[in-house]
Amino acid sequence: MRLTVHEIQKALEASRGLVAVAAKKLGCTRQALYRRIQNSVKLQELIEQAREEVLDEAEDQLQRAVRRGEHWAITFVLRTLGRSRGYVERQETVDLTKPPTIRIDVSNIPDEIWESLESRRPEAASAAGASAEASSTVYLVDQT
Repeated sequence: MRLTVHEIQKALEASRGLVAVAAKKLGCTRQALYRRIQNSVKLQELIEQAREEVLDEAEDQLQRAVRRGEHWAITFVLRTLGRSRGYVERQETVDLTKPPTIRIDVSNIPDEIWESLESRRPEAASAAGASAEASSTVYLVDQT
């Protein structure tokens, strides 16, 4: 039994453009229905129209969720539609094969602090009888 374009059209309208649902209703395979749709501009347009209507409905529901203050909806809208206004997620990558580079501006450290740090160097601690390994002091070196 060969299905008419009209029968396929009615099934696609009833299924809101879902080809698998329409095929089941018509008693044919999804693949067979897709082949028939490929050969009919009218059926292709019908599916496109049905999908546009579903998309419109989804957008309407999304807007309602935003107006209700639902955080998931607000986040989704900002991540997608809000990109043009700068609402983007920034992802940073780190190369874990290299040690991190840390730069500290030491140009404003007063001389008395430098002198205090100098007197606490491991060599100075060793000379004073303390263990250099036991020291947990971090030393900054001005390389300017």
